[in-house]
Amino acid sequence: MRQAMGDDSVSLMAHSTPAGIARIRAHLLRIHGGEDRPVPFKDFREFSSAPDRRHIVHETQAEPDEGHGFFIEAHRIKTYRKMVDFRDRNIGSRGDPAVNGDTRTTGRPAR
Repeated sequence: MRQAMGDDSVSLMAHSTPAGIARIRAHLLRIHGGEDRPVPFKDFREFSSAPDRRHIVHETQAEPDEGHGFFIEAHRIKTYRKMVDFRDRNIGSRGDPAVNGDTRTTGRPAR
């Protein structure tokens, strides 16, 4: 990691997730495993208040028994459903004519 990212603390902080929160302009969905080793769960918890402080609409899903990726089938299904629901509410579904470029039904252009 040090070879790829370097070890300059000022540069690392400037490119960190907390530093990037100010650039977020869309709703945010964060999903995390409680046993994630590359990105420890404590980082997920610490970052959880940042969107609130910036008034960024956000949702989270945490699975305590998962790591860096979800492997338990029930968790994967729950996560995929949450992702599709989030996409449909924030971007639009495939069935939404505006998403597909058809403005005849909605009168609005594609997103």
